[in-house]
Amino acid sequence: MKPLKVTTASNIHALVIDNHALVSAGLKALIQKIDPQAEVAQAADAQTALHSIQAENAYDLICLDVDMPDMSGMELLQKICAAAEQAAIVVISSVNDPEMIQYAASLGVKCFLPKDTSSTSIIQNIKSVLNRDDAHQAYGDNVAEIASRKKKLNKRQLQILQYLSQGMSNREISQTIFLSEGTIKNHFTQIFNFLGVSNRTQAIIEAEKRNLIKS
Repeated sequence: MKPLKVTTASNIHALVIDNHALVSAGLKALIQKIDPQAEVAQAADAQTALHSIQAENAYDLICLDVDMPDMSGMELLQKICAAAEQAAIVVISSVNDPEMIQYAASLGVKCFLPKDTSSTSIIQNIKSVLNRDDAHQAYGDNVAEIASRKKKLNKRQLQILQYLSQGMSNREISQTIFLSEGTIKNHFTQIFNFLGVSNRTQAIIEAEKRNLIKS
């Protein structure tokens, strides 16, 4: 596929996949700053997004969050990449899971940004991905650093562990840090594996021994 040169005449055909209406509207506005004539569809869940891709089959750009209520992030990425091979894919998500980021990279996703990325940076990254800049690869963390962190807990997992020590349930943690309960469960799986434990009580005891949580 030839690079899509980003000009006001490009008429970008884009899909934004995010279950938060304000975020979705914000991304739509940013895309239309790049191309005022852009056609931007929106999907609030994974199934709607996949149906839209199958129906249209002509998206230039897909911006998505991997934390969706009806499908795991890895499954969503795999299906999106398979269904929209010609699209430039940009992940903009609060999920900062090293395994998820590495999986996205393995599928050829060149842009995986945290949701607190500035509007200017998001626009610049979208332009680079649309123009098929082979040298461009943008991640919230350097990929090499992500690989090295697989052997220790990341900041989000340490935060979840701290909330666990305070007696909070998965639902309470989910509501506090605005992640789905499924994502919280995925983090707990990684935390338990790292600590070599099988339940929450053992995790707290082991975390205390390793000084990973504050009393």
